[in-house]
Amino acid sequence: MVNNNPTQDAFKPSLALDLQGRPIVAWVEQTGGVARVFAKRWEDDRWQPLGNALNREQSQNAAYTALAVNPQGQPVVAWTEKNNDSQGKLTGSGKLYVARWDGQRWKTFGNSPSLSPGTVSDIPRLALDRQGNPYLQWSEMPPDFNGDSVYVSRWNGRKWQVIDRGSLSSDISSSSRSRAIAVNTQNQPILAWSVQLYEAGVGSLGFAVYAGTWNGKNWVPWGGMLSSRKDYYAAGPSIALDAQDRPVVAWHESGGGKGYNVYVKRWNGKSWVPYGQSVNAMSGGASLPVLRLDPKGNPVVGYLENQGSIKVAVRRWNGQGWVPLGGYLGSEKSNVDSFAMVLDKNGNPYVVWAEGSFRSTSGVESGGPRKVYIARWDGTAWVGL
Repeated sequence: MVNNNPTQDAFKPSLALDLQGRPIVAWVEQTGGVARVFAKRWEDDRWQPLGNALNREQSQNAAYTALAVNPQGQPVVAWTEKNNDSQGKLTGSGKLYVARWDGQRWKTFGNSPSLSPGTVSDIPRLALDRQGNPYLQWSEMPPDFNGDSVYVSRWNGRKWQVIDRGSLSSDISSSSRSRAIAVNTQNQPILAWSVQLYEAGVGSLGFAVYAGTWNGKNWVPWGGMLSSRKDYYAAGPSIALDAQDRPVVAWHESGGGKGYNVYVKRWNGKSWVPYGQSVNAMSGGASLPVLRLDPKGNPVVGYLENQGSIKVAVRRWNGQGWVPLGGYLGSEKSNVDSFAMVLDKNGNPYVVWAEGSFRSTSGVESGGPRKVYIARWDGTAWVGL
């Protein structure tokens, strides 16, 4: 277990490896009635804390984390803070923050990049350029959740510079809230996103996944939509760039009575090419993929799958098909609600996840508060840390 106190709720872990290949985990944990962000690194066969809680506003609750390591080997963490929920609604504003660990303390990248004092910054996505400057993509939501303002900013070495001030924004809060960001070798941001489609005379259709680059005003997709049909629901994209800066995207999709399945496509410069059929062999219960590329450029995909309880599955593309890496991660009596995955220099994955309370079909609840766990694939089996 990674988190500090097994009796307190811990969730939303993120994961990176430092230059020595040591895993670093950031997560949110209830402490003294407030949800706070913590980080630890695996050193000398145990978890060592990196400073204290990262929260800037001590009375506000952290909600999400995102983690990367810069070229100097320093962890960079993005997180959100917001007021308590009241009857399912946010009671006030909240902000996004970014900080790096300098070896002794957390140093914030300037002020908060959040743009509106009356909204809540939510669901940060973090990527670093070749100099280690962070790019951030996030949502800003009004207190009633009636709308979704989408922003992208970058740290230019002195301050936060806005790149996209809302080109994907929507008055329907769920329509574009799943996105992923990467930065290519030219320090250009690349985005994958899900958006609801509309058709004149018909109205609202399904949700489609796209990926593209920024032209100074809008995100310009490569090719058409990656997903199958306009009337299907496609979301949860994850993106990685190959050695030629070409994107590879994973997402989940449902429609046609097939349940939820995970798919992967790569951009070959002209069109989107699928990696076989669905990653999960059309099991119908898979969602929220995380995609990474191994040293040979083959995709490795982790995803959540319903096996009576929600667990993490990991599969690798071997050139012909999707091969499972061991069994599922997660216990029989808990549900995994979030996870993150990275690959080491040999292409072997580390997976961190939060799991907790599970309600059976008979209504019996077990599992208790969520806890954060991590395991690595040693080539033949999953080994916990």
